[in-house]
Amino acid sequence: MDREQRERIMAAYRGWAGSYDRLLRRTYSRVERAITRRHLLERLPERPDASLLDLGGGDARQAIALLAAGRAGQAIVLDLSEDMLGLAARRAARAGAHVSLLRGDAAAIPILSRRFDLVLALGGVLSHFPEPGPVLSGMRRVLRPGGRIVVSVDNLSVGVRTACREKDAAALEGLLTRGVAAVFHRRPFPFPVRFFTPGEIRSAVEDAGFRIESMIGKPVFTWFAGPKEVLSGPEVPERVELEWPFARDPRFWPYADQLELVASL
Repeated sequence: MDREQRERIMAAYRGWAGSYDRLLRRTYSRVERAITRRHLLERLPERPDASLLDLGGGDARQAIALLAAGRAGQAIVLDLSEDMLGLAARRAARAGAHVSLLRGDAAAIPILSRRFDLVLALGGVLSHFPEPGPVLSGMRRVLRPGGRIVVSVDNLSVGVRTACREKDAAALEGLLTRGVAAVFHRRPFPFPVRFFTPGEIRSAVEDAGFRIESMIGKPVFTWFAGPKEVLSGPEVPERVELEWPFARDPRFWPYADQLELVASL
């Protein structure tokens, strides 16, 4: 990640931090996280002795949820944004969760090798980087033998739909040639995003030396909503039940907003 991209990301999350909790209460965000939680609880064994690293972990929601579910006993959340780490500290304190916080770049993890049993890069963290290789290599370095990673990336179909809707020829060209454009559900987006096809993210994870155990696409039907659309339609559990069969079916991944994988060494 170059300096300009880093500064754009930090500025964006500085601006979002004040309303982050409200943003994540939207129906779309709640359903997306609930699908991830179901995926992980099905794929990850109970291991209260395990150590977890959450790259770009934001306000530590997923790390705290996995600790509460017994999938890990201790966690470190690494994030580039001091503002997001402040949110994580307050959320962890309210939950009484054992979470350590570390400021740093996911492509240059400032931690010793073979330290963790589980490493997360959720919320499209890999999509913040022009190429996933450095982040995946770092995840492998800090993972213990037999450990697992979980990654989610933005689906190329999302970027193409947005660029077409906005009639943004430059963004569409960037997506078709490099998979990169500053589009994501709404315009303008404050920094370029890297989008992936299902085949591209599978290849990137396998090329980094991992074995893919599970892959889903999410959400398929619960599309991004504006700030006023918080709980319209079915409640979140009902939406997750609707989404889940399609999330697991590769035929519907082209319609999903994000692609998520669990992989192991």
